[in-house]
Amino acid sequence: MRFALLSLISLASACASTTSTTLPAKDTSRLVAHLQLLGTVDDMALVIPPPQDTTEAQAYLSGALASMRNNQPRQAGAFLDAILKSDHLSDRGRANVYWLAADAHHLAGEDARHADCLAGFLVAADLLPGDGDMKKREVEARSTLVARKLKTSPALGKSPSSAIHVEDARDPATIVSELPCGRSGRYVENAVATHGEDASDGRQLEERRLVCSEGGGQLVLWFDVTHTR
Repeated sequence: MRFALLSLISLASACASTTSTTLPAKDTSRLVAHLQLLGTVDDMALVIPPPQDTTEAQAYLSGALASMRNNQPRQAGAFLDAILKSDHLSDRGRANVYWLAADAHHLAGEDARHADCLAGFLVAADLLPGDGDMKKREVEARSTLVARKLKTSPALGKSPSSAIHVEDARDPATIVSELPCGRSGRYVENAVATHGEDASDGRQLEERRLVCSEGGGQLVLWFDVTHTR
């Protein structure tokens, strides 16, 4: 997931109103300084209060963009989190801002907020009519969250009874691509087998045998693809 995936046009439409004043990139630090003078920014937690209107929401969005350009993802995440606390977003805008916030928190190394924003994106995206770009991002978000869960739930996906439930036929391969191994390796698929006829409960399962690109370690993951689309 990278910030550049969304065009500036998509970002500009994230807030409900299109008639507003935005801060140019060079004025981002001035906005933060102004908020600090007002006593509304927590220097330790970098918490910015929600925007009071759509004009301020657009200014925050501009501040987030400038922060990302200036390699300040933590500050960008603070701006985007503040926007998400407001009511100045369309449904599609909320999904887009969650997506951007997830990327900002990921780059800032804030794993918990990264996961929270991906989950928020999936909820927001579910309210929208499907389109190719949004569905692709949903696959990526789900896969990242499942890969994260695999780290904390070692038994998940290791047997047919604990198969990973997937919604999209692209999910299994994308989940595999998110799994690290060794110091800097990645798992690659060695074989894929489907199991349906012999499943007593009627589920359609996929068994994927993986090999680590670094050291050759092997892993077998089971996926429940019964309800994929």
